[in-house]
Amino acid sequence: MKSNYLKLLCTVLFLLVCTDFTMALDNNRKGITLGIGIGKSDLTFDLEQTNLPVPYNDINLARRRSNLNNMATNFKIGYGINNHFLLYWNSRVSWFGEGPLYSSLNDESNNKITSFITGVAGLGFSWYFQDTVPSPFICGTVGYSNVGNRDAGKNRTGFGLGFGAGYEFSRHWNAELAFNLGAPGENKADDLIITNIFCCMITLNWVIY
Repeated sequence: MKSNYLKLLCTVLFLLVCTDFTMALDNNRKGITLGIGIGKSDLTFDLEQTNLPVPYNDINLARRRSNLNNMATNFKIGYGINNHFLLYWNSRVSWFGEGPLYSSLNDESNNKITSFITGVAGLGFSWYFQDTVPSPFICGTVGYSNVGNRDAGKNRTGFGLGFGAGYEFSRHWNAELAFNLGAPGENKADDLIITNIFCCMITLNWVIY
């Protein structure tokens, strides 16, 4: 009996959520909003290699730049207070590969490219200057930053901040230029340590509301 009541309650809640979300998609920014985007990013960061042989340990810290060949993704879900101001959860991520500072001709495992992801996630906002399309807008995010070594399954987090601007050129479509600052903590057990990240990304975004 309790199982049947639980199933009924879950069904009712599911229908209410679906109905509310469907009603929210009325082509007005006010209400529930969901956005996904993809683009390119440019990264600058400090790279430290902890497994360098003794003759090379004086170059174990370097400032690196990774060019616009990196893929970037942008995800938002939240609520429009009105047709100008939106609050949401925002996650901006860059996907890139990085090689070692020192490479050994005798050790191929030390020469491989390591796959990383880095980004900023947290509470975000957008302010549109016009209540209808087309409209320029500004945006920002405050929360945490992370850098993850996808090959080793390791992840580090720290404070993160993002800000940017964009242009909604048609209903549900916009282009956004954003800058992210990240300071994930260090883990000396990692062979490659990436810190003090600055990211510039440009994404094309599809937003439903």
